[in-house]
Amino acid sequence: MCEIVTERPNLFEPNDLIVFYVELGGAIPVNDLTDAIKAAYAANEATMSKIVLEANGAAYYKKMSRSGCKVAILRGDWREAIRTNEKIPFDLKNGELIRCFLNSSEEKTDFVVMAHHLAGDGKAIVRFIEDVMEALSGVSLTYRPMTPLTRENIPKTGKYPLTARLYPKLCNRKWRKMGSPSFSWEDYDRLYRRYWENAASYLDDKRLSEEETALVIQAAKRIGVSVNSYIITAFLRADGNFRNVGIPVSVREKENSSMTNLTSGIRILYSYHESSSFSENAKRIHRKVLTELKTHRWLPLRFLSEFSPALIDGVLLHTHQCLDNPTIARLAKVMGYTGERKRDVGITNLTVLDLPSDYGNTKIQKIIFIPPNVSYCNHVIGVSTFHGEMTLTYHGTETEKEKQRSFFERGIRILLSEAAKIPPR
Repeated sequence: MCEIVTERPNLFEPNDLIVFYVELGGAIPVNDLTDAIKAAYAANEATMSKIVLEANGAAYYKKMSRSGCKVAILRGDWREAIRTNEKIPFDLKNGELIRCFLNSSEEKTDFVVMAHHLAGDGKAIVRFIEDVMEALSGVSLTYRPMTPLTRENIPKTGKYPLTARLYPKLCNRKWRKMGSPSFSWEDYDRLYRRYWENAASYLDDKRLSEEETALVIQAAKRIGVSVNSYIITAFLRADGNFRNVGIPVSVREKENSSMTNLTSGIRILYSYHESSSFSENAKRIHRKVLTELKTHRWLPLRFLSEFSPALIDGVLLHTHQCLDNPTIARLAKVMGYTGERKRDVGITNLTVLDLPSDYGNTKIQKIIFIPPNVSYCNHVIGVSTFHGEMTLTYHGTETEKEKQRSFFERGIRILLSEAAKIPPR
């Protein structure tokens, strides 16, 4: 069994769903696509595993002889299918880490992957999609074991302040004095039901043309910043009150194609300066990002690995009003789930999706990536580029839909208008 360590916040997170919508050209027999999905489940240790939650608070991936992941027919619009299914808790204890939905018509075939983050990160789910497409084209898949991060293999590089080393020990000591309580699947279900009782997702996406995508990429390149820093600048300008930005960071080695959650994260604090040009703001933001990547890339993972596992579960229970405990309340603030450290906006950029479009007679025509609407972030934006076209997505809440739509659209307008101003060399 593989212990869940750095992925522990994903266990009790009530909205930890990675979604990919894949549009395939032409009518593909439903049975053929179903068989390909099941072959991909069988070829990955993650999708052949269930989650075991021990009485002492430890949690593990445990391999099964048969996958607990699901395949179902897509009924109606794929966005509505997500909004319906997000309210149903993933049956993690029986191995349900992914749900796939499919629908075939004469013009196209819709294929939706709805994955719990414990199944892997965004790049891992891209590999799963490639597995499905290869199996569909008749390729025999190679089994891929999991390669999770452990306490022992997290690199000890970068800065790790003394306060970060001492605080987990303090919390753990207080937790032991309380008898080291742990939480159960009943607590997981209770949290899930409470969160979704009066909630629903708001999903939005904007697909840039090849010309618009090239414009943004070239504009960022001409001023010497990354595309992600350029995008962050646009959304910080879209709301001048925002300054706390969360940026997921892949720690996956290039040769590692396993379905595992290999993601860390950094945050930057920056208020957009209206007295400076967009380019000057973008350069300052990019310098902050580079500094954080150099010094704090591994800090969140090292920090999380030192807590008693149940404390992390307790943070989610506290965040969603299922638990009242002063030690956990303070930890929730430190981790940014509550209080001023909560991220104003989080931007997950998968960059260029590294998978072919053609598989025999089948072609991927479109991919839309939607990241999880995690509890420590107010606005969640995803970015991915497939065959020269960039898609930006927004994952929010139905109750704030109009406000969130306005912010998302304003950020995209700023992104494109500012990119058009950068003169070519």
